[in-house]
Amino acid sequence: MKKVLIIGASGFVGSYCFNKFSEDNQLEIEGTRNFGLNKNLSKIDYTDSLAFSDFINKSRPDCIVWSAGLKKLSLTEKDFELACKQNFYPIKTIVNYQEDHKGVCLIFISTDYVFNGSRGNYKPLDSVNPSTNYGKSKVLAENYLIEKSPNYSILRAGAIIGPGSVFLNWLVDKIKSNETIELYDNFFTPTPIKSIFKAIKILINSSKNRIYHVTGKQRLSRYEFGNLVKKHFKSSSSKLIEVKSDNNNLNFLKDLSLVNSKEFSKFESIEKYISKALKHD
Repeated sequence: MKKVLIIGASGFVGSYCFNKFSEDNQLEIEGTRNFGLNKNLSKIDYTDSLAFSDFINKSRPDCIVWSAGLKKLSLTEKDFELACKQNFYPIKTIVNYQEDHKGVCLIFISTDYVFNGSRGNYKPLDSVNPSTNYGKSKVLAENYLIEKSPNYSILRAGAIIGPGSVFLNWLVDKIKSNETIELYDNFFTPTPIKSIFKAIKILINSSKNRIYHVTGKQRLSRYEFGNLVKKHFKSSSSKLIEVKSDNNNLNFLKDLSLVNSKEFSKFESIEKYISKALKHD
């Protein structure tokens, strides 16, 4: 039986995947947490390289899924070293384990922030050009995997949407409260959390040292996404206002949209996913 270790299984994406994989009796699943009280997860500080290495060697996984790290831009953009400590350095520890245990695959969940958002519709092999410390730390990790890892998959996604996602919850709460909502006209490709899980499941069994993009297959502005959600709340009097991008702000990412990889072409669109997720409302 193949053993899968999910690093960051207490987070938004990691917990979803851990719970879904735990339903699969063909896999042995282990997950880690840094904080929280979930006793089903192993508490480990992945920034402590010695402790992290010791833990992985004791776990002896066949596949490692990296769903950890730090995105919070209010922190990472003030401290590049913090971004690297959270998003890059632990990857070195995992690759060291791979070098000593041939055949172990690593699925690294990356981000659309590896691009600067100047044009959008980015394909997996397009040149990366991050403008944020978060994106730069992710690129360092990606490049290290490409250079050093014997068995990896890099899985980039846009904003991940699902139960518990900050942006969707904030939007729904505002709409239900009949509030006026200002949303920017910058573009992205929101990704159903279910699609992340399905992509990982595929890659566990077919890792090919490649970069993949998984998305909800629709390029939308934040304002357009807001309207997509709002139409499921017919009784709401909430008003959505489109805010134009500040092109003079160098940190404003105008278009981070990704082109979906063909391997995931049959996954559902974000519109269909939202329709199902909000049907009870």
